[in-house]
Amino acid sequence: MPVSQSHTIDLTVKGYKKLVKKMEVLTQLEVIKLSVSAKASAQRLAEGIQNLVVDSLFALI
Repeated sequence: MPVSQSHTIDLTVKGYKKLVKKMEVLTQLEVIKLSVSAKASAQRLAEGIQNLVVDSLFALI
C-alpha cells in the first residue's frame, strides 16, 4: 500500500469503550491539574495579601 493512502481503523464496540474510558481518565487528570494550579495561585495571592498587611502594620509602628 502506498504511503500516500490513508489507513482506516475499524473500531469494535469494546475498542470504542476503551477509547472513551481513556478520554475520561485524561479529562479527570486535566481537571486535577487545573484544580491544583488554581489552588496554588490562590495560595500565592493569599500570602501576598498577608505580607502586604503585615508590612503595612509594621510601617505604622
